[in-house]
Amino acid sequence: MDDKHLSRLSWQREAAIIKHGRQNGVCQPQRATQDVVINQHAFIRVHVHPKRFPAVYTVDWKACVVHDADDYVVVHKPAGVQVAPTVDNLLENVLTCTAQALQCKEPLLITHRLDACTEGLLVVGRTLAFVQHFNRLLQQPGGVRKHYKALTQKPPPLGRLVHYLRSERAKGQPAHSRVDREPSPGSHLCILEVMHVQPVTVVDAVAAEWGPVAYESYIELHTGRTHQIRAQLAAEGFPLFGDTLYGSLALGASPQARLQETTGACGLQACRIEIAGSDMLSFQARTPWWSVGALS
Repeated sequence: MDDKHLSRLSWQREAAIIKHGRQNGVCQPQRATQDVVINQHAFIRVHVHPKRFPAVYTVDWKACVVHDADDYVVVHKPAGVQVAPTVDNLLENVLTCTAQALQCKEPLLITHRLDACTEGLLVVGRTLAFVQHFNRLLQQPGGVRKHYKALTQKPPPLGRLVHYLRSERAKGQPAHSRVDREPSPGSHLCILEVMHVQPVTVVDAVAAEWGPVAYESYIELHTGRTHQIRAQLAAEGFPLFGDTLYGSLALGASPQARLQETTGACGLQACRIEIAGSDMLSFQARTPWWSVGALS
């Protein structure tokens, strides 16, 4: 589209707003999921090159269901898949694929997130009441306890890691977190605890880069910030396998360097989740994708 055409479209849009006002039903974008009648002079946004997540077609989504209750579902999310629909892709995500596998009459609802490159346990809601209840639990100490397994080339030390993360997104760069040891404006306290580390025999895809043995850490997350485990371990010199984003930062990439968003799978699994209530609910993930087995 040339500048002249773009300028004309912008002028037409502003003229339409002047004529019809700024009511939400007129101005706000509305996703079309079925055939609809389009009024004359309406603006249509078509994503001709949507971001794709082909990993959704490589798994049995019904087999990914760990627990199916009346008001929520626990899913083992595969790596390489978004949790929720993106602006340009409504179909290739955990919520949609799980709902289709379970033949849900209503859409499943998001309660918390995992990065696309992360696999493991994810709780999704069947009802708004459960989502609100789960969100309240997330705000309570011990309401929801999350444990992860992380794969690194070297063993990180046991104990707590405390950092301050601040979100950054420069033009043309993927969103990421910068890690500081002291608080700064806009930063958030992040705490995780490395509870156990063991050497594991890894699958060929990992062995081709790191050799046959790597280190699997068992981590409890005490705060829940975007990319927290990936960013904190990388900042300490222990980037996760396959994490091109924080692996580059761990190697000292400058703020001006072009960062590469992680695609496919990285060495991170949400392996256990405990949900407080009248009866404590606890769910355990399957063996991580990278592991052949622990070394004795």
